[in-house]
Amino acid sequence: MVRPHLLVLNKMDLANMQYHQSIEEALKTGGVKKVFYTSCTENIDTTIKHKILPAVTELVTSVDRFNRSEAEDYSVLVIGIPNVGKSSLINALRRMHLKKGGKATPVGAHPGVTRSVMEKIRVSDKPKVYVYDTPGIMLPHIPNMDVGMKLALCGTLQDHLVGSLTIADYMLFLLNKFSYFKYVQHFGLNEPTDDIHSLLSHIAKQHNLILKTRSLSGGYVYRTNFKRASDIVLQDFRAGCLGKVNLDADMIAARCSDRNVSDASFTFSNEPVSP
Repeated sequence: MVRPHLLVLNKMDLANMQYHQSIEEALKTGGVKKVFYTSCTENIDTTIKHKILPAVTELVTSVDRFNRSEAEDYSVLVIGIPNVGKSSLINALRRMHLKKGGKATPVGAHPGVTRSVMEKIRVSDKPKVYVYDTPGIMLPHIPNMDVGMKLALCGTLQDHLVGSLTIADYMLFLLNKFSYFKYVQHFGLNEPTDDIHSLLSHIAKQHNLILKTRSLSGGYVYRTNFKRASDIVLQDFRAGCLGKVNLDADMIAARCSDRNVSDASFTFSNEPVSP
């Protein structure tokens, strides 16, 4: 039996929302009835403040609660893959509905911050709602290399498992493929490039990222710190500094083409289209 559930797509401030209608149609085909877009970086996100808890209340009251039928409070479990902002969502709900500052559950920019199911956290008094934070859950099998690299690029996998330089190279490939060229201006390049070592060398020069190692002859060898430069590239990408991006744009376009969606015209630009 599948518990009543909502799908929350967080970090919408980093996504190109041009494709939200096609995404919702595909999700509804798969049986997902309620989809919410949120951004926990905003001080007041209207979806978090006005839509999520009423939807939770509606779901809980519409089904048999069995032994909790007389209970006045609601318990909600927040689950998802690593590093999608589960803890941030809980803190945002608590901040907006209880006017509580601070962080009831720890957050971080890398996966694995939440290690176990936390104590229940009160996020609302009217209605009384308690939330459980959980560690990120990954599928036991990643279907193909492309999916795995996209997960790594989003920070769902820890960088050292794939390699920062490899992830940065894949990022550059996708940005060029979809004509997202904001990185050219951001990193001060003269033109787009498909050479990751050229890009990283340029960034290393800007930040003076040089590795100094002793040679066998007793002198010193100076090398470009590609690892640190790769970290800077990935950090800027994940912060949205290189533009609002949808990594599955080609897949969405292909799906719409297969279904002969008449209003599906896809253009790739650095400017987001409002939903």
